[in-house]
Amino acid sequence: RLLAGRAGQAIGVDASRDMLAVARASLEDAGLKDVQVRHGDIYALASEDASADEVVIHQVLHYLDQPEKAVA
Repeated sequence: RLLAGRAGQAIGVDASRDMLAVARASLEDAGLKDVQVRHGDIYALASEDASADEVVIHQVLHYLDQPEKAVA
């Protein structure tokens, strides 16, 4: 929701399937259709190099054991 409407397409990733369900419900309630949420590991995201124009890591790094690895 944070960037919806500002980007042509937005993809949210979370390791928690429960949080993905919360995100999907929130997006549906807001009527946001151009946002996807996916299950994934922040240390091993399934994406090609240079496939994103912008990456936002919001309220996550302080929970990680290796935050420097997540932004490498």
